[in-house]
Amino acid sequence: STFGAGSTTGIYTITPSNVGTVATSGTVTIVDTMPAGITPTIASGTGWSCAISGQVVTCTSSTPIGPGGVGNFVILHVSVASNLAGQLLINTAVISGGGEPPGFDGNNTATDPTVIAVSATVSGHVWHDVNHNNILDPGEAMAAGWKVELLLNGSLIETTSTDASGAYSFAGLSPGPGYQILFLEAATGV
Repeated sequence: STFGAGSTTGIYTITPSNVGTVATSGTVTIVDTMPAGITPTIASGTGWSCAISGQVVTCTSSTPIGPGGVGNFVILHVSVASNLAGQLLINTAVISGGGEPPGFDGNNTATDPTVIAVSATVSGHVWHDVNHNNILDPGEAMAAGWKVELLLNGSLIETTSTDASGAYSFAGLSPGPGYQILFLEAATGV
C-alpha cells in the first residue's frame, strides 16, 4: 500500500480466508492494530460488526467461511499524519476464532508494509466545450456550481463543487491508481 502524508483517502482491505478442510463455525474475529500515525476512521464489511478504539479496529462475524474459501472482506478507511512522508509503516491484522482447532493459528497474522508518500492533488476546470475538442477555447463558458465527485476503486471519498470560474480541487490524496472523477451538472444532476 501507498498512502499520502496528511491524506484521508487511505484504504486497507482485509480478505479473510479459510485454508482448512471444514467451514468456520462460531465467531471469527479480526483485530487490526494500526501503526502510530495511521488512524482508522471507518471500518465496514458485509456481515461484519466493526468497532474502532484508538488505533485498533476489531471486527467480528458469524458468517461461515467454507473450506478453502474466502470470506467477506473488511474495508478500513484511514487518515495519515502529515509528518510521515518517506516512512515505511507496518500494519498488522490478526484473525482468530471460527472454530479453528488449537495449534492451527500459525498463519493467522498478516502484515501490510505501507509506504507514506507526499500527498497528491488533482484539480481542473469544468467548461461548456461547444466544439467537443476537449480544449478550453476562447468564448467557451466556465461551468460554476457543478458537483464534482472523487471515487477511489468505485467508492465515493470526496465531493466538491466548481467555483465561479469553474475550478475544482481535491488535495491530501494518497497517490496511486483507482481514482475516478465524476461531473454532475448543477441544475439536473446529470
